[in-house]
Amino acid sequence: MKKETIEKTAVCYWSKQDDSFVVCSPLFDNIAGTGETAQEAMEMFQDMLDDWYPSIAEGKVTGYDKAGRPMKGGIALNCLVRPENKKELGRLAKRLGISHGAVVDYLLFFYQVNKDAPFQQTPHRKLAIYIADLVSEKLAEKAQKPPGRVS
Repeated sequence: MKKETIEKTAVCYWSKQDDSFVVCSPLFDNIAGTGETAQEAMEMFQDMLDDWYPSIAEGKVTGYDKAGRPMKGGIALNCLVRPENKKELGRLAKRLGISHGAVVDYLLFFYQVNKDAPFQQTPHRKLAIYIADLVSEKLAEKAQKPPGRVS
């Protein structure tokens, strides 16, 4: 995984549990920066990434042994989406330098850390939360199913 990809997918959010801002990337969850401000959290995240990345690039971090390769342990997800959304997923994947699957992981992570944020609850937001919850449930169900037998 490229360092720039980890940086581009970093998400900053307020954590009630930690009483601070947190910055982390769903594509490399071994590090997180925290701080009283979003800027402090981002600086800590960047410092930690700078320290960790040589080990990642050399294949010394479990699960991240080949830079630029897809994540290990992923499962297939087949679904129908509107053509314009498929194109947008492709654009986002290209812009971030990640796979379509990693885009889904990124968007779900972003949703999960922000779903309880005090934003205005519009009908569109409620629908987006419902759909994201449904996708999360389906992924969890699929991950728990034993693999099928091959005859």
